[in-house]
Amino acid sequence: MARLYYLNRTDRRTPQYQAPMQAWENADAVIAQIKSFIAGVLADNQVNEPEANALHRLLMERSDAIKQIGFPLTDLASRVESFAADGIWTPGELTELKEELDAFTNQPLNQQPPRSSLSIFTEPAPVISYPGNEFVITGNFAFGTRNQVLKAIEERGGIPHERPRQNTRYVVVGSFVSEGWAHGNYGRKVEAAMDLRASGCDVSIVSEEHWRSSLH
Repeated sequence: MARLYYLNRTDRRTPQYQAPMQAWENADAVIAQIKSFIAGVLADNQVNEPEANALHRLLMERSDAIKQIGFPLTDLASRVESFAADGIWTPGELTELKEELDAFTNQPLNQQPPRSSLSIFTEPAPVISYPGNEFVITGNFAFGTRNQVLKAIEERGGIPHERPRQNTRYVVVGSFVSEGWAHGNYGRKVEAAMDLRASGCDVSIVSEEHWRSSLH
């Protein structure tokens, strides 16, 4: 089993880990190791360049397992790889990486919402059209930060809005959902959208996975 430990934080040294001698076969173990490593990186509420490089190395070493696990770990690995490709971490990239890592530690790592919540999504899933249509986003996204999601919507002609209303066409739910979803507690934005839908408004509630399929 991999052993994770940190040197004295006052020395600002790189987090260290020892790779196991054999490949990880248990997906839950891989996820637990990565989340534990990320939690250690965020222990001082910031990410520095040595920590970012150490995370990059860990994700590369676990690349085969991550591919088998799939979304959303594959997305995290891809974004970290894109940041590290030129060998330089800018302050903006480190800030963006921290925001994305926060989503992994502040929310359960689910590949999809709990089964009991699937009924809230509009069925059949609608074709997503951007120009002139209003979008509301909620939750944390494997795609990236909130600003990245909003930028992707705006670039395609969509109109972001903070809360659902009669003009809202789509409410997009991020992949990182709280445990409350399993008990029917979907949050104010989703519940408002459900009320609007029940009153006859043409608002669709869609998953991040379905929204992402519309970006291509």
